Amino acid sequence: MAPKKIATWEWVVAVLILSGPWWLIGEGIVGFLTADPNHPDVVVLLGSLPLALFSLVAVLSYRTMWKRATRQVQPQSRRRLWRIYWGNFILGVGLTWLMSDIPDWLLRFIGYQH
Repeated sequence: MAPKKIATWEWVVAVLILSGPWWLIGEGIVGFLTADPNHPDVVVLLGSLPLALFSLVAVLSYRTMWKRATRQVQPQSRRRLWRIYWGNFILGVGLTWLMSDIPDWLLRFIGYQH
């Protein structure tokens, strides 16, 4: 395959893999802000766990790929994807930690009533 087609497919796969967890996180946050009684924090948790897991797998696969070749040889699109995956991993772990034990100050800040 041509390098341009490979880069396109990498972006398509990244969007498909990351869109599901982000959709779940968005639905959970909207449910949380509208005081939905159906436990929207669990929906956010179910979105953030796969987000962190998929991003960790992607970061490790890119790391393995870069061990064989130097980072400067990799195309700019792969380096951008690596940064996006790292950011998603950090956000996924942070949201997982936050939703596992939501601080009271955050609940008061958004006006959530128990």
